[in-house]
Amino acid sequence: MTQAFAGAPNAQFWIFRVAWLYDSRGNNFAQTMMRLAATGKALRIVSDQWGAPTAAGPFASLLMEVAQNSELLEAGTWHYGTSGPTTWFDFAQAIFECEKLVVEATPCGTEAYPTPATRPAYSYLDPNPLMEALGRKPEHWKDQMKRVFQKNQNMGAEALKNLARERATAWTASPYDVDTRARVQQMIDADGEDLVESFYTDLEFGTGGLRGLMGPGTNRMNPYTVAQATQGLAQYVLKAKPQGARVAIA
Repeated sequence: MTQAFAGAPNAQFWIFRVAWLYDSRGNNFAQTMMRLAATGKALRIVSDQWGAPTAAGPFASLLMEVAQNSELLEAGTWHYGTSGPTTWFDFAQAIFECEKLVVEATPCGTEAYPTPATRPAYSYLDPNPLMEALGRKPEHWKDQMKRVFQKNQNMGAEALKNLARERATAWTASPYDVDTRARVQQMIDADGEDLVESFYTDLEFGTGGLRGLMGPGTNRMNPYTVAQATQGLAQYVLKAKPQGARVAIA
């Protein structure tokens, strides 16, 4: 779960709690499912964790609304999300159906994917109080997903490889350092899954901030991707931030 804090010039604060964020691009569960689907491999997907898939775009728009108009919503702690809790397995099945992907997927329990942090079995956040305060109705997660993915077209495995090769080639020349160039060239020569994983997309902010595996590539944590993300965020804040407003993500 993520909390977003929006502050107005008169020292009022809103805390928005959100979970199960995804988008039609970047690093998130939905994009991972589509990428794995393109490999043609059978998938095992957790079916005993419940929540409401929530698109990042509409959530970001609401944060900007509140930051720009402090009278829109009473200050306090609010839950943002969609209606209709579901499981990761059912969410994945809906993604495959929406993208017209044929995938051999079977449900499994949380124990199949052990993690250092215990995953909550129920992460559903009731969106009704917030939506009622705004005079709106919560959107069902399936309807929101279809709208978000409406213009998204599935990319096949070969197309992903071609894209990764093209992006990786740019990393074999200046301004990248000699060691990075050599490592990327080795990945291109090997033409394996590591090349696709490292270059098929850009590393982006997720529910836990900017994070990922270390190594060369547009989808890896390294000095180049961190510098690019930092510069981009600074430019965006300077351009979009309302006068006197403060926004923080924790």
